[in-house]
Amino acid sequence: MRSQAVVACAALIVSGASLWAQQPVREKVKRLAREYLETTDAAKRAELARELDAFDCDPESVVLSLKPKPPAKFEAGYFEKQCFRTPELLAKYPDARLYYIVPEFYRPGKAIGLIVMMHGGGADPLDRTQTAPARYLHPSPKGPGLGVPFRESGMITVAPCALFKEGNSSRWCRIDTDDYIRDVIAEFENHYNIDPNRVALAGYSMGGYGAFHQIQRQPDRFSVVLAGAGGWRLAWWPVIRGTPLWIVHGEKDANWPVRKMHTTDVAYARLAHKILAEHGIDHEYREHPGGHDRKDAFQALSEFIARMKDMKRDAYYPHVVNVSRRGWTSNDRFPAEHNRWLTILEDDKKAKLPYDSVKGVSPPKDQKMSDEERFRAWKAELSKLERPGAVVEAVNRGKNRFEVTTQNIHRFALWLHPKMVDFAKPIRVTVNGKEVFNERVKPSISAALRSYERRRDWGLIYTAEIQLDAREQAK
Repeated sequence: MRSQAVVACAALIVSGASLWAQQPVREKVKRLAREYLETTDAAKRAELARELDAFDCDPESVVLSLKPKPPAKFEAGYFEKQCFRTPELLAKYPDARLYYIVPEFYRPGKAIGLIVMMHGGGADPLDRTQTAPARYLHPSPKGPGLGVPFRESGMITVAPCALFKEGNSSRWCRIDTDDYIRDVIAEFENHYNIDPNRVALAGYSMGGYGAFHQIQRQPDRFSVVLAGAGGWRLAWWPVIRGTPLWIVHGEKDANWPVRKMHTTDVAYARLAHKILAEHGIDHEYREHPGGHDRKDAFQALSEFIARMKDMKRDAYYPHVVNVSRRGWTSNDRFPAEHNRWLTILEDDKKAKLPYDSVKGVSPPKDQKMSDEERFRAWKAELSKLERPGAVVEAVNRGKNRFEVTTQNIHRFALWLHPKMVDFAKPIRVTVNGKEVFNERVKPSISAALRSYERRRDWGLIYTAEIQLDAREQAK
């Protein structure tokens, strides 16, 4: 027999659904929701929140009603050197060019997955940067690219050119790349019916660096991340929990005298694989016998691409780690507030964390060695590097119980969804071993809008928020 609380909750859902079905109510709520997202005036937002939360409507349905509707008319096939079509995004990225494949079977009435492919190229000039994606996406079976497996992937694929900066060879690891990739996804959401929970990220060479970087920066954005022939320098690996990382690398990526550089040496991939295995983090490692020339690599990449259509993001993954600063090098560790249902609100800016760090080490220059001997004597050294940062780790134990541990965190927020908790019962939260919260929480439209606003992601919508002070448990 169901409890009275569960019956009352079910009745409330039915009531909200009936109200939302009324056209005048739906249009008014949608108008108010748009105003809420558009205004920057705090008093106005508070007023709109009160008005919105007075409506007995399903909060998630309200937010999803604002999602762009895909146009009925579209073209399928391979497209290259395309500009953004969304006016505000074109104004933001006038030099960016998009290469993409829309499969023949795509229909606007059914959501489809999206693959974002980051190209290689290093410090190429602007004209070469704008054409680099063609090397990976051109559909000719005679070419060296991945056009055929992408075309057969069952997903739309887009390969944007990297943001240009003269002399910069790590363009997928810049701070503005976070927004750029999100804007590329938004561009395709504006023109196609994209499933937000089936967005995969892939990268090769410089793009492989971007893959290692982006899975740290926004691990909750992707269903899976594929890093090919890339590298990393600094990491807090537990932050990627819940997002599978696939690593493909060549045994002879650095190979005398063919490729006399260790920038993308296989040692970086091997160390990542070792650490991830030690942490028990979901990943797959494929090492092929070839080099950086893409033949063996693309064979392995093709096998992973074929599996991407079956990967789906879990927005409610029960074990989430969030780190306040993260990125691929010590100098490129940018602030990061969110990861799935965790938000860092305030941290100790002076405190530090021991990040995993790897660097290439060559023999001293005064040591008499030939160039080849020096090349072969190179090695990658793993160490812990103290850098400013804070971490919060939360586990949903089920039955409305959350266990949280923090380090250098002052305040944080938990975002909740009916798939995570039963809102008819109290939510219990322990922080560093002490229970700090045991109350019922009410979902609201304003909370759902704020949760969407964090990332502008239609698949990361939570209907309630609990803000907590980690310092309280120490009193």
